[in-house]
Amino acid sequence: MKGVPGYFFFCSLLLLILFSCNKIEEEQPPVPAWEDSGADSCTLVVTVQTQEGIYLTSSYVNLALNQDSLNKGLLVRRAVTDGVGKVKFSRLYPLKYFGNCFANIQGQTLFGSFRIAFPPSTKKDTILIVH
Repeated sequence: MKGVPGYFFFCSLLLLILFSCNKIEEEQPPVPAWEDSGADSCTLVVTVQTQEGIYLTSSYVNLALNQDSLNKGLLVRRAVTDGVGKVKFSRLYPLKYFGNCFANIQGQTLFGSFRIAFPPSTKKDTILIVH
């Protein structure tokens, strides 16, 4: 009986070592269908501001492939503006995009929208003025 606990401990330790030595391969998630990893991908930087030039932070900017999809919330991308009112959408396909932004400032809801087309390998900056 003296050797049974030691044997059990040794076997458990051996099994633990064997299972921990197996290389666990985590699958890399596939590139989402809305990201273009090709050389012709486009980049859009949107700056959200009021008519008075106040940059709006923590506001959502939405992108869709057509106005109907934008209205229904079927978005290609959605991002939050940073500390200087900017959002960067990279790895976009060279298509036409429709965008909008709802923002709140001092309890007032503001809205702005835009439409922009991208030729291949384009980088564009745009200002979205919300009213």
